[in-house]
Amino acid sequence: MTDPVRMCIACRTRAPQRALLSLRRRRDGAVVPAHGRTRHADGRRAYLCARRSCFEQAVRKGALVRALGRGRALRFDPKDLWNALAEAVRDEARTLARTGAHRRRIDAVHALSAAFDREEGDV
Repeated sequence: MTDPVRMCIACRTRAPQRALLSLRRRRDGAVVPAHGRTRHADGRRAYLCARRSCFEQAVRKGALVRALGRGRALRFDPKDLWNALAEAVRDEARTLARTGAHRRRIDAVHALSAAFDREEGDV
């Protein structure tokens, strides 16, 4: 079975869903990471490469608002959202390593975690 393919809303690169960061809009308009325990939660989704440049471009050019807003007001602070994404990916990596989850998922999450480690700093 092949993994679903999604597209980064900033650079338009197509990649397996597990290789991209996932954001979701909650009912109250808050934008939150969709990783770990919230990976299967309801809400509109958007996907980004695990690069700060894609995150910044999505915020700066309004791609995040276009992908998630759909006529609704969004609530998010770019710096807080970037930090929340990093923490969600690292938390998921720790959980998967502890539980012995499927090897491909562990590898994908560790790759995302490593990407965040390379991209440290303020947004």
